[in-house]
Order: sequence, then C-alpha cells, then structure tokens
Amino acid sequence: MAVDFRQQTPRISTSMTTPDKHAFSPSEEQVNARYLSTLEQSRDTHSQIFARILPLQWIACVIIAATISPRTWDGIQSSIHPHLIAAIFLGAIISLYPSYLVWRKRRGTSTRYIIAIAQMLMSALIIHLFGGRIEAHFHIFASLALIAFYRDNKILFLSATIVFLDHVLRGVFWPQSVFGVDEQWPMLRAFEHTIWATLEVIVLAVSIRRSLKEMRGIAERQITLENAEKLLEKTVAERTRELRTSEKKARDRFENAVIGLYHCDTEGRLRSVNPEMARMLGYETSEEFLAEIKTIDQIDSSAPATDERWIDRVLSRRGYRQRDSLWRHKNGNTIPVRESTKVIASDGGTLLGIEGSVEDMTEFKELEQRYLQSQKVQALGQLTTGIAHDFNNILTSIVGFSELIISAPDTPENVRHQVKDIHTSAGHATRLTAQLLAFSRKQTFQPEAFLLTTKVNEMSNMISQLIGEEIQLKLHSTTEEAAYADPAQIQQVILNLAVNARDAMPDGGVLTLEIDTAHLDQDFISHCGTATAGHYTVLTVSDTGTGISDEEKERIFEPFFTTKGPASTGLGLATCIGIVKHSNGHITLSSEPGVGTIFRVYLPVAENKPQHTTTTTTQCSLAELNQDTWHGGGTILLAEDEEMARKLGVRALTSLGYEVVEAINGADALQKFLDRGGEDKFELVFTDVRMPIMGGVELAQRLKEISPNLPIIYSSGYTGEAITNTDQLSDSSYFLQKPYSIELLGKRITEALGIPAA
Repeated sequence: MAVDFRQQTPRISTSMTTPDKHAFSPSEEQVNARYLSTLEQSRDTHSQIFARILPLQWIACVIIAATISPRTWDGIQSSIHPHLIAAIFLGAIISLYPSYLVWRKRRGTSTRYIIAIAQMLMSALIIHLFGGRIEAHFHIFASLALIAFYRDNKILFLSATIVFLDHVLRGVFWPQSVFGVDEQWPMLRAFEHTIWATLEVIVLAVSIRRSLKEMRGIAERQITLENAEKLLEKTVAERTRELRTSEKKARDRFENAVIGLYHCDTEGRLRSVNPEMARMLGYETSEEFLAEIKTIDQIDSSAPATDERWIDRVLSRRGYRQRDSLWRHKNGNTIPVRESTKVIASDGGTLLGIEGSVEDMTEFKELEQRYLQSQKVQALGQLTTGIAHDFNNILTSIVGFSELIISAPDTPENVRHQVKDIHTSAGHATRLTAQLLAFSRKQTFQPEAFLLTTKVNEMSNMISQLIGEEIQLKLHSTTEEAAYADPAQIQQVILNLAVNARDAMPDGGVLTLEIDTAHLDQDFISHCGTATAGHYTVLTVSDTGTGISDEEKERIFEPFFTTKGPASTGLGLATCIGIVKHSNGHITLSSEPGVGTIFRVYLPVAENKPQHTTTTTTQCSLAELNQDTWHGGGTILLAEDEEMARKLGVRALTSLGYEVVEAINGADALQKFLDRGGEDKFELVFTDVRMPIMGGVELAQRLKEISPNLPIIYSSGYTGEAITNTDQLSDSSYFLQKPYSIELLGKRITEALGIPAA
C-alpha cells in the first residue's frame, strides 16, 4: 500500500516536561562505585609500573655490586665479591616475586603491600651495596614518593615502618651496612634517619588525602554529566514518540523545524527531507538535496560498507532507536549528528518506512570537550597549587643551605661538588614546580610590551645549541609590532616548542620560526573558544618532522600526556597552552604524519611601544650574583612560622652582614618590634605572608601604623599572583618567591633600603 508522507507526517508536541534539577545529581552509591573503580585502575597501573621498575633496580644492584661495592667496602677492585652474590640472589627474590604476581594479574591489596615491601627492601639493598653512603639513602625518599602514587596511607606508613626497622636491625648488628661506619649509638642514628623519612611521609600523606578528595569530586562530576546526557536522550525520545498530527499542521512544522527531518522507505530510499536537513548538509533547498542524494547510505559514513546497515538494524528491531553518527557534508567533510529513527507500520503490521530526525552535534561536541578539559585542568590546578606551595617551602631550605655550604671557605672541595649537585637538582625541582603552575595558570604573570622578533633573535644561539647541528634553524619576520605578554614565559613557550620540534626530527630537518601579524575575526574566536577578536602578533613554529596523528592531536595539550616515554614529564605543551591562555592569546596546531607540524601562537598586540628596560631577575643561580655585592649592615626583623625556613633566614641574613631578630609569627614579631624600641632599632622587616595567629599582611599593616616608612619584604611558597589576589599586599612592598637564593635576598634588601650595590 503506497503511503504519502504528507498524510503520515509526525506531530511535534509543544509541551515538554522540565527536568527536575535534582535529576542530574548522582547517588552516593554511584559516586563511590566510580571513585573506587578509578582508584583501583590507578593502583593497578602503578603496580604494573613497579613490576617493570623492580627488575631494573635488580639489574642496577648487580652492576653496583660488581663495580662499586668492592671499592666501597674493601677499597679495592674485585671481579667477584660476596656483595655480587647478595645482589643477584637477594635482588632476584625481592624483585621477581612481586613482578610475577602482577604478571599473573594478581593485583589486589596484598600484592600492593608486597610491592611496597619489596621496593623498600630494594632501597635497603642499594644502601648496603653502597656501603651505607649518605647519597644512597636518597633512594628511600624516591621509593616513598613512588609508593605514594598508590594513594594508600596504610601502605605508605608500612613502608616508613620498614625503613625504621631496617635501620634499627642493621644499625645494631651491622652498622657499616646502613651508616657507612661503626656507630656507637645505632638506635639514635636510626631514629635520626627515620625523622627525615617521616617528614616526607607526612607531606605525602597530606598530598594523598587531597588527591583522593579531588578524585571523588571528579567522579561525581563525571556521573552528573552522564546523568544529564541520559536525561537529554530520554527527553528527545519522549518528544519523538509524540509525533503525529494533521496534514497541514504537520507539513508546516516539518518545513519549519529547527532540526533535520526525513522519511525513507524500507530500502533506505529517501522520500522527503525538510529544509533544515538540506541546509545542515550544505544544500540550498530540499529539492537540490533529493536531486543529488537518493539514499541514506550516500550520506551515512559512520560504518564500513561491510557492516550491517543502520537502516536494517532499525527495521529488524522496530521501535524507536537513536545513535550518534557521522554524515557526509556536500563539501566532502563529515559532521557529527544525533539521529533518531522510528519504524512506520500499518495497522496490520506491514512495514511502510522510517521517519528520522537529525541534530547537528558539532557545537555540542566542542562545548562538551571544552567543559571536560576545563574541569580536568581546574581540578589539577587546585592540586598542583597546594603541592607547589609545600614543595617551594621545602626547596627554600634545600637551596639556601646548599648555597651556604658551597660559599663557606672551609667546605672540602669534594663536599662542595656534591652539594652543588644537590643545588642543581633543587633547581630542576623548582622549574618542574613552575611548569605545574604554568599549565594550571597559577604562575606569577608580569606582562609587558616587547618585540617578539627581538626575543626570538636573542634566543637564536640558545635554540641552535638546543636542537643540534643536524637541524637547520630558519628565522623570518615581517612585522615590528610589539606583543603584550610576559617575556620570560613566552621564552619558555618558544623553548618548549623547539624541543618538541627537535624530538620530532631525530634524523635532522628544518625548524622555522616566523613572526607575523594577523587579525582574528569573530568567526575564528567563536570556533577556538578563547581570546577575543582583534589584532595579534603570530609566532609560527614549523618543523619537517614525523608529524602528529589525529589520535594524538586530541590529547596533545593534556597535562602529563606524552609520546616520548618515561623520560618526559608530559608538561611541555600543557605549559605552553597555559601560558598562552593566561596571556589572553591562542595556540593552534596543524600536522600531517610524515610531513611535519605547525604551531601558531597568537599574542595580543601591545597598545604601547616596548620600554627598553632589563627584565627583573626572579631566580638566581650560583654564577649570577656575588654575595659580597649585596652585603649590608643593621638589624632585620624576621617573621617565619616554618622552622627550617626561619633557620635559613637567620643564617642567610647573618651571612649578608645583618643582625637578625627572629619571630615565629606576626604577633610574636609585633611584640619584639615594640619591645626593642620600634622603628629606630630595625632597618627592615622580612616576613612570610601566611602564618598562624597573625599573618604577614596584618603584621605589615600594624607596623605601618607605627612606622610608615619601614621597608617590608614579603615571602611565600605561593606565587605572587596567588598571594596578591587574596592578601592585598602594599604597593610599596617587595615580594620574594620561594625558593629564593641568598644572593637574590640580598639584592631585594638593598633595593628596599635604597643601598647601591657594592
């Protein structure tokens, strides 16, 4: 029986139930299930990592036992030594059994405990093979940090307990094995070593607690989004089932519908489409569409031709069906659509055809991806900001005391070299913390007008050394427009992109840096979702390397995503996009495997011409400044609640020639200021910002009431931007970001006191 679609046109109901606002909220059981599942997957992943690391450490132990242990224990070189046998057999027992359990997929709680015990025993074995040298004990800290990735405080505390028991037992029966020498008071020495491990365990335990809280929050948001999507699908289904109305009313709604509508027979031949469906796929009218497209199969590109056709699945199961698929546009591209279909049958059950509605999901998919990415970055940003503060406080003491030891004239040369290595490692940790803050957009931001062409030319030698002789560097500029951003951070962006290009050209190639200008219109801005329409300077970084696949492009800017293996942190491009967005700019990527990759960085054009001033140094290396240059005299009031940072402050200020009055918080500092006669007794106040009882900002306000001209220097493990956003620092004050060098501290003091450099 022939049926005219005009007499079978569905009726679109004008009423739709508004979803309850609590319908999206997940239940506690759902959140717990998702949270525990994610946590368990993470722990399994780290068990697999340990399964690889432990055998590698075993191999390292054998090498150490064969090469280093004879010199460490006997002072001679020997090809066969008892320690080699110990390393082979003990290392095998410690490493292979946990690896076997993971390989057999026995990755439960007991396996994690066994792995933790094995890792700490491996640390004990390495310390033994090194003859108890103090450097080997750092392996314990690394092991505890790795074990913390399990996010299980019980396992962490067990690991710390093993450290203590190992030091006690070996300290009593074999002190040279753990302390390097025969120890008269092994229990006291073991307790001393355990204190340092305990400090790390406390920091890690706090981090674990925060991480678990964030994971639970992410699980709740994921389920909320899934519930919202399910509710949306349910709503569309309810609307679709209501489709039926009279001929004229149905035709009007069909023609004026804001979504695509079509009708086809049981063979998939199209009978009618509405204007919106034609427009969605690039056609002017429905007639033009039907003249070129005869069947649904011509526009459906979601499945290979060998698979069962979607229309056949719909007809075989009847009823209402919905799917997300890809349809071919007139220009040859594909667009994501959400297709809802319903089988039309006569009263007798004879199949007559299929009615379908189609929605263009391009904008929805883009918004969904942006939302998920922003949620991920926000969660990671909150976590990294707290971690960076704690790390910066710890690094302050490491950097400062290292410099004091290095600069001491009576420091043995071999010790000085070792401490320099510690100082260098602390510098690497500082830069890693800065990268974490960069991708979460929490780093200190100091924008200014500068010439991008000049910056690139200044960096050309550095970039050439970085990429090596096999890669040719080309520079090209067609503009003298100044960009408005933080020059130091843009330098980091350029270096990160250059490193990526170098790694993509292992056999050599060409790296090209071009500077130009461009005007971004509203269409571009609405598509990219960042920045604002206007005039931009453009830095184009292109290479002739291996290129990037479509799958990698989707995740290339994600924090910790890398294709370079464990040697990479995965923060390079995440740092770039964090800096560029913080600069109100935009970054794009185009790449073709086997041809090369092009990154374009758009930075706002500065309204004013660049000032020819030198950039203020934010961190100092050992070679940049001389301590005597910033030597002074007088009394400084130091307020710091962290004991180690306070001790460092006293030693550092004393080494710079100042007398120091120390206080444990703002209230203590205020009292000592008053007790000693106030303004006439102190040249300057050096205070931490965040302290218990009374913070540095309140202390400064109270002191300014007494002595308006008193110079004040603030310091904090948080970034300057994070501090000023909440604490309203005085415009006349100075801020010193932790960790800082002693030379930079001296420079800030002389600046604050108006003393010319020596």
